[in-house]
Amino acid sequence: MVRHIVMWNFADNIGEEKKLEYIARIKAELEALLGVVDGLLEISVIAPIKESSSFELALNSLLKNDKALAGYQVHPEHLKAASFIKSVTQNRKCIDFYED
Repeated sequence: MVRHIVMWNFADNIGEEKKLEYIARIKAELEALLGVVDGLLEISVIAPIKESSSFELALNSLLKNDKALAGYQVHPEHLKAASFIKSVTQNRKCIDFYED
């Protein structure tokens, strides 16, 4: 299995009220991918995050294998969510690793 974790900060021009609105949208769009993307076993958006953290928003997902991760990355519904996320965030960091 492949664990796929992504973290972001919101763009500097995004106010606190908009952040809460965008968190809800991002959470809804990404978590709706469960059961839609083949091989996606778990997905959760973690936000809001404690102020002591380096990032404001995180995605924690588990996929069946590398093929499932590749399919997830190009799935039309994921690309739609990713397009919005890119428009309101900055400083994206990602880590993918194998787990049993």
